[in-house]
Amino acid sequence: MFREDRGITIGIVLGMIAMVLIVGSVSIIVNNNCQDTFWDNLQVYPGAELISQQRDFLGIQRAVYHTPDAVAMVNEWYRTERADQMREAVDNVNMDLLPSQIWDVEAAEGNSGSNLTLETQCP
Repeated sequence: MFREDRGITIGIVLGMIAMVLIVGSVSIIVNNNCQDTFWDNLQVYPGAELISQQRDFLGIQRAVYHTPDAVAMVNEWYRTERADQMREAVDNVNMDLLPSQIWDVEAAEGNSGSNLTLETQCP
């Protein structure tokens, strides 16, 4: 009887270890794919300089850029670019052509241009 219980216990422990390894591996693969897609396909405003970045595992991916251009000019550039991308995605019936990042433009401190934030959430 003790031998049967020990076999069941070992089976349960091995099953739990296998589950942890599978879930961990899938998490790493999904995270790496999401991060690679974000960082490889960043749509950076022309001439903007990277000032900070954030790369969280299964979390926020964020890049902050600075440009001397005005907020309105940067926003207009992104609106035009996104409209072109949306048209292309609809024409090709392929929404994968749309960039995953969200953009936000704010006035930089001291009225010295704009700070642009591009970000996405990795699952």
